[in-house]
Amino acid sequence: ILNAVRSDNGSYVCKLNISGMEVVSDPILVQLEGLPHFIRQPEKMNVTKNSPFNLTCQAVGPPEPVEIYWFRNNVQLNKQPLISPSVLTVPGLNETALFSCEAHNSKGLTASNPGQVNVKG
Repeated sequence: ILNAVRSDNGSYVCKLNISGMEVVSDPILVQLEGLPHFIRQPEKMNVTKNSPFNLTCQAVGPPEPVEIYWFRNNVQLNKQPLISPSVLTVPGLNETALFSCEAHNSKGLTASNPGQVNVKG
């Protein structure tokens, strides 16, 4: 496989046809590893002032596990990592804030896009 990408992950076999007889090799598993990539990340949303809401951050490897760190206005919220997927419950806001997360695995980290949470009322 030239220039392999994660979508090439899977099981492969080699098939030969020798004198009309098919010979199949044992399977080999290809699993590429890299930085985490996001399935879900904080998005722009509107909330009512001082009302609770949830944000979700989900990222996958391989390799696993993927650990999540949350940020509000670029300030880290959790000191201990949370395993992906992670739901952040915010008890309420009285002003607009930016939320983001970082996904870490043994290959490094990927930062999410920030999601702006606007406060109404």
